[in-house]
Amino acid sequence: PQLAMPLLAVLAAWTFLRAIPTTPAPLTAPGLPAPPVDAPTAARFRALRMALIGTVGVLGLLLLVGLTLDPISPQDAEIGKQNPELVRALRDDRANLLRTDILRAFFFVLAAAAVLFYAHRRKVSVRLAALGLAALALLDQWSVDKRHLNATDFHENVQAQHFEPTPADQQILADKDPSYRVLNLQNPFNDARTSYFHKSIGGYHGAKLRRYQDLIERQISQNNTGVLDMLNTRYIIPAQPNQPVQRNPGALGNAWLVREVKTVFSPDQEMAALTKLQPATEAVVDASKFPAIKPGTYDPTGAVLTLKEYAPNRLVYTAEMPQPGFAVFSEIYYKDGWKAQVNGKPTPIVRANYVLRALPLGAGTHRIVFNFRPKEYALGNTISLLSSIGLVLVLLAGGAYAVRRFRLGAGAEPLGEVLT
Repeated sequence: PQLAMPLLAVLAAWTFLRAIPTTPAPLTAPGLPAPPVDAPTAARFRALRMALIGTVGVLGLLLLVGLTLDPISPQDAEIGKQNPELVRALRDDRANLLRTDILRAFFFVLAAAAVLFYAHRRKVSVRLAALGLAALALLDQWSVDKRHLNATDFHENVQAQHFEPTPADQQILADKDPSYRVLNLQNPFNDARTSYFHKSIGGYHGAKLRRYQDLIERQISQNNTGVLDMLNTRYIIPAQPNQPVQRNPGALGNAWLVREVKTVFSPDQEMAALTKLQPATEAVVDASKFPAIKPGTYDPTGAVLTLKEYAPNRLVYTAEMPQPGFAVFSEIYYKDGWKAQVNGKPTPIVRANYVLRALPLGAGTHRIVFNFRPKEYALGNTISLLSSIGLVLVLLAGGAYAVRRFRLGAGAEPLGEVLT
């Protein structure tokens, strides 16, 4: 309705105005009868009169209802038990708002009708009438919008004031290495402020991954430092604001190579294995989901795994592997979006340690690329693009058709003159 009703009003006004001849109204000499009114002009006047009578009648009925009806709310009875004066004030305000808005609507309806009437009588040009209607619409919208958004609603530097770095933030920001995360123990999983300054393992999101929530409830909340290490938690902000920041020397970085891969056969077993897991040297994989991964040992001596590029939707690593190994990446596994390529070839990502990504790598030099490319997002973008193109083409075709019909119409003012 917010779009359809104004659009219908614009189309109706446009239809009315474009039918008005552009030639001046014929002058009548004093004492002579007025020339007869042609049928289109009479029909146009009748339509304007009926629209005015109908609109004024509806507004009059609403005004009558507003004068006689008691504006009550279902919550008034409950509020009235504690503060009856407040309820009376609320009812007076509601009644006053209704009457004021109806009278305001009377003004705009009569003003618009006057503009259309003078255009109908050819006392003002079609172009001037269109500008007058546009000015009335702007004044109407402006006065309503100012009720909800005015100068008192704007405040300078609100974001800067809210996100002033604390001494703990400043201490952590002194570390210019971007490859670490932070755990803020001051309401860690319901506050997103930490993420304004740092890569956080906490924060809040209404659509949090169930698997990560399991990790929070069953491992992180139980102070499992091994899980914090595998999440690359280098800094911990204590719950007490005045306490110094704690540095975790066990943070494992963006990625590492393990010496042993263990397998389990259910998510519960995988979660339980994290309790005693040594993530620096061990990884656990659910073999019921990834049967290609077998338990085994590796020798990562001399191997180097380095993060080269970082973006929210793209990660690039290089690996120098003297012999085959098993790489674990401190990034959340999400099969419906993240895709991996090793040396340009698509490679399935393995889930390790319940939430992380992992890849088995052969001996040699490798370039590993993770890209976030969910099929649903790409499909939605394609549909949105095609729909937008189709809508633009329809609007262009409709505009061209309207211009052509307007220019072919007899006695009508050219479209360019109306709009300029």
